[in-house]
Amino acid sequence: MLGRITRNEAEEVFKRWQSDGKIKLSKLNDTEKLHRERLVMVEAETLKELENRELSRKNYYQFDLLFSLKLYEYLSVQNGVGEREASDDDFWRFVSMKLIPDVIERRWEGLKATRFYQESRRIWLKALWWYIHLSWQGSISSTYDILKDNTTDTIVQLVERPGSGGYRISLTRNLMRYYGTLAEQQPKKHSTEIFRKIMRLNTARTKVVEPALVDGGEQEYVKELFEYFDAKDRAI
Repeated sequence: MLGRITRNEAEEVFKRWQSDGKIKLSKLNDTEKLHRERLVMVEAETLKELENRELSRKNYYQFDLLFSLKLYEYLSVQNGVGEREASDDDFWRFVSMKLIPDVIERRWEGLKATRFYQESRRIWLKALWWYIHLSWQGSISSTYDILKDNTTDTIVQLVERPGSGGYRISLTRNLMRYYGTLAEQQPKKHSTEIFRKIMRLNTARTKVVEPALVDGGEQEYVKELFEYFDAKDRAI
């Protein structure tokens, strides 16, 4: 769908930006211009939606969530970007450095190398795409409903814990759905601290237990993860 930029190429471009004190947009072909226009529109639509909800752009989680859902819809639902492309840092560097570097600069209020290209799981667009993909519930609205009460730390905890065998897509979707229901049903259990503990416990357990083989399958496995902390707050 789109081009690629290597880490070394990205670093050279980034150094020029730092030297100049500003971003300089690259020359784009007609197809790339269309993608840029649509992705810039994603930012504009996100800001408009925040305004309609009477939320500030400084509400970083809501901005990231709304932006990421629109990003995922455009790249994957409309244009077929899948796990293979989304696992390629060079793909995300291309989108970040060539198509919408100004959008990323505005979100992070400056030039932050890690968010553009430098650290694989800290590349902002990549992290957002995987957050939605790992949480996907079949539609934009259903996915928003289970994620709307989370925080930016939720994104970090989910995306930066792939496990030794990589992401378990079905499992994380079940986990995020269960966690999302707690916001209304049991709000005391819907917290950053508990989510961190759940993710650590899950990482440890999947080394010795296959969730799909648990009696009741992955849904029961996820339920047991959360119930582990019901009796008392135990350290992992």
